[in-house]
Amino acid sequence: MTTTVTAFFTFRRFYQWLRPIRVTPRIKIVFDGSGPDQILATVTNVSGEDQVLVRCVARSAYSIATILRRHLRHPLTPRRFYPTIRYAGVSFGLMGVAPIRLSASQQEHLHYSLSDQPLCMFLSPMVQIEVELSTGRVFRSRRLEIPKKWRLKLSGHTAVGKPTNA
Repeated sequence: MTTTVTAFFTFRRFYQWLRPIRVTPRIKIVFDGSGPDQILATVTNVSGEDQVLVRCVARSAYSIATILRRHLRHPLTPRRFYPTIRYAGVSFGLMGVAPIRLSASQQEHLHYSLSDQPLCMFLSPMVQIEVELSTGRVFRSRRLEIPKKWRLKLSGHTAVGKPTNA
């Protein structure tokens, strides 16, 4: 019994050392027009040490199936082009220029308010939050499906589904 408890806490401590930051993505859709839609991220420090966030961005990401399909079509793609395969070009900064210090077990809620201009449209169907620490380590959240009204359609229609004047 003592060995099991010791192994559990040792494994837990190792996992907290391996992944000291937990990133939870969310989206907020405002239907009544009282405010802008938002991309939200909750960054939690799960380690016992202070962590410093240097960068937090929401990146337009492709699904795992699309990424695998692209790798199978072009198996000899150089490693430097992997971000092009995984992410679309759109990214939004969720924090300002100043770094954020997170003490042990502290949460920080970050957000980005989307506007109705075409530059705030996504090219891919998902979003992923990426956090960089002052040590250079990068942590990514799970991919989150985004609403269709946030996507830019390239087939002659705008994001709200109205035909463009050509």
